[in-house]
Amino acid sequence: MSGEATREESGGEAAGRVAVAVVLAPAVGRVTVEPLTGAVDVDERGATMSAADAAALEVALRLGETWDAPVTALSAGGALAESVLRDALMVGVARAIRVDGADDAAPAPVAAALAGAIDGLLDADADANADARTGTGPDARPDVGTRVFVVAGVHGSDLATAAVPAYLAHHLGAAQALGLIAVEPAGTGSCEVVRRLDRGARERLAVRAPAVISVEGSVATLRRAGLRAVLADDPSAIELVLPPLGLPGPGLDLVPRPWRPPTRVVAGPEGTTALERIRDLTGVAGPARVARTIEADPAEAADAILSQLGEWGYGPRAGSE
Repeated sequence: MSGEATREESGGEAAGRVAVAVVLAPAVGRVTVEPLTGAVDVDERGATMSAADAAALEVALRLGETWDAPVTALSAGGALAESVLRDALMVGVARAIRVDGADDAAPAPVAAALAGAIDGLLDADADANADARTGTGPDARPDVGTRVFVVAGVHGSDLATAAVPAYLAHHLGAAQALGLIAVEPAGTGSCEVVRRLDRGARERLAVRAPAVISVEGSVATLRRAGLRAVLADDPSAIELVLPPLGLPGPGLDLVPRPWRPPTRVVAGPEGTTALERIRDLTGVAGPARVARTIEADPAEAADAILSQLGEWGYGPRAGSE
């Protein structure tokens, strides 16, 4: 669970132990939307972790190897969360913990539950190292505790939100560096990262534990699991944590409704009698729409297109002021 840091690596301060954790969103299935009814269908048969989560898992494994610290994988959800944790165990994480709840829970309670699980890991690690913390011999060191370094992907289970890492940093009282495009390990518990900014700018940061970072999918490619690890897949190896109040869903009462095209402004019908106005609305009194080819320069072609669209009611009528 923890790697030892030297006094020199931490700039003259006793850095203590570093715990590496990776937070994975539940697996993402194939989502389809019925165009007429708006119904959303999720096919979970081919569900897998997102590219951002795969990159986060690989980054965490590399940090753990560099700092000599085993990696713990955590995910909040149900069956889809267990799926990504099994994949994480196959590629080499030391522990896999699932916080029980809904796969589509809202980011705020998910982060709070994950923070509670991480705090439990840190407390257990502190108890396991009590002798080293309280020793009085020449090898004794002060009680500096265990610092946590959390890696996550930039997307959640819906491939849209990136709020869980920010909430998690808040609950852990840790520094945060989100939306990273490069991560390079440095001394134990620290690394150098590059963050994407607007207008093509980049920001280079030095991040030191305790910290929470999130990475884009292009940062790293997840290693393949070995055949022996795949054959030894054991779902019972995943530890289960029950949050105190459970994890609620997204909190939105979404009712599918038929698709409705957006409204547009249409000029009123022409005619003095009701019959003339009906004919104008239905287009039976006007010329038939036939395909025609126009050879013109770009400016004349654009004017012809706008004029035709106006005649069809998609803009000001031709000849109107």
